[in-house]
Amino acid sequence: FFFSSRRRHTRFKCDWSSDVCSSDLRSPRFEPKPRYIAILELFMKLRISPTPLPQLLVVDMDYFKDERGFFIESWHKADFAAAGIHDEFVQDSHSASRYGVLRGLHYQSMDAPVAKLVRCTVGRILDVAVDLRSSSPTFGKHFTIELSPENKTQLYVPVGFAHGFATLSEYCEVQYKQSGF
Repeated sequence: FFFSSRRRHTRFKCDWSSDVCSSDLRSPRFEPKPRYIAILELFMKLRISPTPLPQLLVVDMDYFKDERGFFIESWHKADFAAAGIHDEFVQDSHSASRYGVLRGLHYQSMDAPVAKLVRCTVGRILDVAVDLRSSSPTFGKHFTIELSPENKTQLYVPVGFAHGFATLSEYCEVQYKQSGF
């Protein structure tokens, strides 16, 4: 069988008897891989939802779930770029907090601007972003959203926003990508 990839018009050839798929491209990214992963890559989609604050975005990803667990591609540079998010993320951070802990609001000056892509992988948080762009019509306004491993939602926080979160569960872990240090 041949499939056409949503990212590129790559064609995958699946040998159903060997449980391995390969691509017609000669690239390390397209080495032969298990059939379910190759097929899965064809159907995963990125959904971006605007918030009332311009450029602050809610990000939802399709994911694959079966009896073994789940697989999610939480970041793919080309997919995010196609959706209008072009930041070059240079650092991944991972924090753990107990119930009631408030982290933030953190803000980086425009001398060292930082965008973030935030997700909660354990527990639940109330994530908050505040528009601090003085020229913005939503200056001083905030947006909140609950992030959890169950909803697998991410929040894209662009440059010019303060960001923080409060832990809603007994324990949480938050992972976020940053475009600066």
